[in-house]
Amino acid sequence: MNASAAELEAGHTVSDPAQSEKAALPQSYYDTTGLPTLQQVLSRKTLPPVCLYNFYIIMRDRLHSEELLDFYLDVQHHEILWRRYVKTMRRSGQIEEADLSEGLHGPKLVSRLSYASIRRDDSARSPSPSGSRSLEAGNNSSTHHLVHEDDFTSEDAHRQYKRSSSPSPMVPRGPLTETTYPDNHDSAVASNIHGHTNPSPTREEVKASCEKIYYKYIVQSAHKEIFILPAAVRRDIAKRIEQDERDDPAVFAEAKDLVFDSMQCKAFPKFLRCKVWGNTTMWQQLARLVLGLAALFIGFAVELSLILLDRPQWGERFWGLFPILFGVTNVLTGLTGLDPVWALVFNISETTTLHFNKVRQPQVRKVLKSRAAWLSTLSIILSVVITVIFAAIPGHRL
Repeated sequence: MNASAAELEAGHTVSDPAQSEKAALPQSYYDTTGLPTLQQVLSRKTLPPVCLYNFYIIMRDRLHSEELLDFYLDVQHHEILWRRYVKTMRRSGQIEEADLSEGLHGPKLVSRLSYASIRRDDSARSPSPSGSRSLEAGNNSSTHHLVHEDDFTSEDAHRQYKRSSSPSPMVPRGPLTETTYPDNHDSAVASNIHGHTNPSPTREEVKASCEKIYYKYIVQSAHKEIFILPAAVRRDIAKRIEQDERDDPAVFAEAKDLVFDSMQCKAFPKFLRCKVWGNTTMWQQLARLVLGLAALFIGFAVELSLILLDRPQWGERFWGLFPILFGVTNVLTGLTGLDPVWALVFNISETTTLHFNKVRQPQVRKVLKSRAAWLSTLSIILSVVITVIFAAIPGHRL
């Protein structure tokens, strides 16, 4: 048994050579800070607040590009469905170890499982003209609705998506939950498989999964069209699905890489900035900024009142320290997105407004606590300096 067949039997994904070289490189090549990488987040190997659930929240609420993450996760599920289908075909003896020599996405296996090859095998087993005609009619009916992208309207795409976008009974994309953190990618996908009765997917389910992705993200005016994909990539995908009748995950490989690179360059740094260096949401920051300015106004009003009432300089005037400290702390929280009390005392991070995670990722907890200690020290110093300045002003009763 060769390496590809052994990995397939063991339940591991056989990666492409480029991906194997990437995995062989040291981790420091990708991450020199010890923080989780995007691949680890997408594989659900991280803990809150840098988990897949929070990444989706940031993509949806702050960046408004959740379709990129949805596409990537749907392709991941399609890859798992394809791997399970290939495993089923190998166990049934319809493919051999030699077909897996180039991997699950290799041209040899794709050619062996192509619809043309399946039709040739069926024709060899039932060479009668009537059987061939019925088989060809069945195959034509299953692919008749695949039309070229240039002639595909928005209404047609929506209707077609309604027919093909229902989740596969084998691998439905379940909701992202805060408590799902499997140890590996396959178990992460398996954690969203609920209530299936047949563990072996059929070719129709594989094809339906492929068409769902195509009509949901790729075609023009799709429900969640991926606008960052170049026209050449869209044409290649359309050709592979419509003309070559392919439904293997390699159809979307280039688009998946482009989406991953886009999230890596644009979305993931903002996600880390929000969740590693901060623990509040955008609305919480705005509320804290307003609350801090109001508290500073009250503190300054108290100090000015004590000055104009000619109260003792180094006695009663220090009562203004409390609203000033409260105001400075909240203003800095609004500007930095980090609440030092939440980080140091409660060890929590806000996901959506007034909904919280416990900070469970060790590196993130360390960063948040160190930044919170620095922010608290800065708040105290600024508040004391401001209060001393007010206390040093001579009183003058009006």
